[in-house]
Amino acid sequence: MNTRANNATINEMAAYWAARLDRGPLSADESQNLSDWLDAEARNHGALARAQAMLVPFESPTHIVMEEDSRRRPAQVMVLSAAVTALAACAFAAFLVYPNLSPPVPAYQTAYGEVRRVPLNDGSIMTLNTLSSVDLDFGETQRSVNLRSGEGYFQVAPDSDRPFVVTSDGYDIRAVGTAFIVRNVSEQALRVLVYEGIVRVGGNGTNPVQVRAGEQAQIRLSDHNIGVSPLDEEQLLQGLAWRDGKIALTGQTLEYAANEFNRYNQIAIVTEPGVSNLEIVGWYSANDPVGFAEVVATTFDISVDIQKNRVTLAPRLPD
Repeated sequence: MNTRANNATINEMAAYWAARLDRGPLSADESQNLSDWLDAEARNHGALARAQAMLVPFESPTHIVMEEDSRRRPAQVMVLSAAVTALAACAFAAFLVYPNLSPPVPAYQTAYGEVRRVPLNDGSIMTLNTLSSVDLDFGETQRSVNLRSGEGYFQVAPDSDRPFVVTSDGYDIRAVGTAFIVRNVSEQALRVLVYEGIVRVGGNGTNPVQVRAGEQAQIRLSDHNIGVSPLDEEQLLQGLAWRDGKIALTGQTLEYAANEFNRYNQIAIVTEPGVSNLEIVGWYSANDPVGFAEVVATTFDISVDIQKNRVTLAPRLPD
């Protein structure tokens, strides 16, 4: 096995064990298997540490919400079922009287700058980025998540009898046990990044394609083209930067960066012609648009105008 392939295998195993440890205590057999894997090669310890670091937001300037485990004891389920039944009856009665009421709110949604980590009742974990909304429908044959908008990271508990399917804009991302991101924040494209296992992406009349760990799928909504490309370790880390409250930029335009910051903040960054296409690199705190604008202004020697709810970047006028 060549070095690149061996590193990929180590990273995949590290991602698996990090996700498994994150879900709860190991069985005796799992503990032994993990111990054997760690003892097999010195690099495995560092790989596991890095993988676990990717799962835990150490410090985040954004608002991170950690939901309690959604798996409830039988008594709690009985009380909840009664409440749901009563609410459903009220909702049905209201619909009869007011048929034009707005549709129900999403099962989970996040506000500006909020990152929400939600343990699901099958053992999976869902982490939602800012301004995201999802509906859940976990049945006997399928675990369905409808990502209306935004971005989610899904660490899926294996269950071969109930595939885990994320739907967004008419596309299905299907998995059994894996970890992946689905990003729907643009009218032009969907993006799927796979960190563990394999997912199948298809929909809207396209032939499904497989996307493996260390790859991404880019779906153009205009012509339904699905392109799959590899990602290196740094790119995978950048894909998860938002879980640490960061925005990772790797040569994107200043206009793109402004749009990313505006997803997290009420203070809007505006880029004027002449600076919008400047390319920027670095990791930045997602909730500090003013600090970012000041760094950019110094780096490129451009003008920054800071108002109460608006930061404008523009070409510097001659003296």
